[in-house]
Amino acid sequence: MMNRTLKTIATILLLAFFMVSCSVDHLCHLEVIMKNTLPMELKIQVVKVNPSESSNTEKNTFTIPSQGNTSFVFDYLKQIDYPMYFDDNQCDSMRVIFNDSVQIVFSREDKSRFNPILMENYESLPTENSWDGCLQYIFTEEDYQNALNQ
Repeated sequence: MMNRTLKTIATILLLAFFMVSCSVDHLCHLEVIMKNTLPMELKIQVVKVNPSESSNTEKNTFTIPSQGNTSFVFDYLKQIDYPMYFDDNQCDSMRVIFNDSVQIVFSREDKSRFNPILMENYESLPTENSWDGCLQYIFTEEDYQNALNQ
């Protein structure tokens, strides 16, 4: 009886070891770069409305200096196709504020080529590893003119 119990425990431990060692998960990194080519500062405000409490709105604001850039790195245990704020659960809208005066708001439904929420408006940059990714959005004079014309 004791041998059978030890054999069962050993089998379970061995099976658990094989299950863990056979599932290869890489820590994936996705870098998102937002580059500002304009001679003015940009403020980006990402808005997420909690559907269960419409009065509860989360806002994340970051600044991109004139002629500068900012980047975010997202880490995942599996390969993904989009960073967090491209996900429906993370971003309802994005407000781009040019030099604290001109602003434009984008939603997921807005299919404009100037919409920084949409992944297809980003350039894919090469990375060292196939499981890593790098996406870049470049704010240009055209983005500013688009905001002025809205």
